Amino acid sequence: LVLRRGLARPGGALRNTPARFALLVAACWAGPPAAAALAGAHTNSGWRHVFFIHAPFCVLAALGAAALARAARRMASGGGEALRALAGAGAAAAAVSMTLLHPHQQVYFNGLEDRTTTGRIRERYDFGYWGAAFRAGLERALAERPGAEARVCSTRRSDYINSKQNRAILRRGDRARIALDGIGDACDIMLIRPRRALWHGHWRRPIVPPAWSLAAYGSSFLDAFDMDEVRAADVETRIDAPARPPDLVAYFDVWIHDGAVVYARDGCAPEDLAARFVLHIDPADPADLPKGRRRYGFDNRDFTLHDILPMYPRSSRRAAWERNGDRCAVRAPLPDYPIRRVRMGQFVRDGGARRGLWEGEIVIAGEDRR
Repeated sequence: LVLRRGLARPGGALRNTPARFALLVAACWAGPPAAAALAGAHTNSGWRHVFFIHAPFCVLAALGAAALARAARRMASGGGEALRALAGAGAAAAAVSMTLLHPHQQVYFNGLEDRTTTGRIRERYDFGYWGAAFRAGLERALAERPGAEARVCSTRRSDYINSKQNRAILRRGDRARIALDGIGDACDIMLIRPRRALWHGHWRRPIVPPAWSLAAYGSSFLDAFDMDEVRAADVETRIDAPARPPDLVAYFDVWIHDGAVVYARDGCAPEDLAARFVLHIDPADPADLPKGRRRYGFDNRDFTLHDILPMYPRSSRRAAWERNGDRCAVRAPLPDYPIRRVRMGQFVRDGGARRGLWEGEIVIAGEDRR
């Protein structure tokens, strides 16, 4: 409204009402993404964060179509026919793509990255974001086991909810054959939306390929793992805690051992590994810190164990972990410079606030600082 009123003043740059309206719509469409880019916002897979630009985008497309139609009428007969043919070909190409993708039209936009990038978007985004493909995934799981029950599980709450919602819209007989085993790995098949990127740019390949996938434009948006194959190929990661008493007794027992921080806990639940780990290193000499950390006085080595799934290796660039029965352990390497103190803990995001779960510190004596 401010924009329209300013342009409508005497002497304004645009006095034509349709022109002002077109400019306003264009500003509503391009303004929010431009503001996010100028503010340095990080890329993510959340189209929902700017979903409100969809309405002005559609209006802008309609205005463009009307402008094309007017231009075609004004042009000579040959040029007008060519313009109409070009616009019709574009609409036909979109219609053909949507038909070929049916019933997964929601991944239509993925074709843009396939034609215009060299895989950067494919490596960064979760193409199955909305979980709409889980119905087809459940139907495929049933087709793989004709007449038998299909036990399906997930390791993410969002994937379990997607499975539960999509099971509700299956035919009654099919619903009865789907047993959702919730969050865990005691099942026949696991349906997950593949994560295209993990924190710190570390992408891990599964230890076995998916039994099958739903894909478009060369990128899968739903993967199905045969859990018998996963269990047969799984190689246990073994993290042995030192035989001596812990250096810190907290929610996890913690040791500084062999150039790493070792965490161990009995009675460990999956959510104990899902919370973000705090790991702050205070050096004996601040000059040893990486250049970008010197102004803070410590090295931030916080880490999150993303995708703690049985089909992925149990290691990332910052940590390795294991969970055998009700015992879990984590090993996080330390830098090779002398260390004065290590501060650690875990936290979760509770709404918009950060909620600490536990914290502690280990002060390292002078002779042990290496």
